[in-house]
Amino acid sequence: MITPTEAPLPTKCTETCRVENVKFNGTCPVPGSCSWQCAAERFKRVYGECEGDRVYHCARNYTDKNLLDLSLPRGHAYIEACARDIRCTTGT
Repeated sequence: MITPTEAPLPTKCTETCRVENVKFNGTCPVPGSCSWQCAAERFKRVYGECEGDRVYHCARNYTDKNLLDLSLPRGHAYIEACARDIRCTTGT
């Protein structure tokens, strides 16, 4: 199975990637969208390929409880990382 980060970037996303070619802004795009695919490509350029069964993910950071402080801007609670592609229920 080809994961979205292994598939070639669709031509229709080229302009989106050109416009969004900036560093991580702290928010996650909708999975599968052009913005998400562009973020995965940018992550790969900056950090390299994910190894083994790990793929690009952008998700809420539940590991660092300080990032979940509601007084902080929303973007501070999200991170990009390589992770195994598993499906979880909300909050797990």
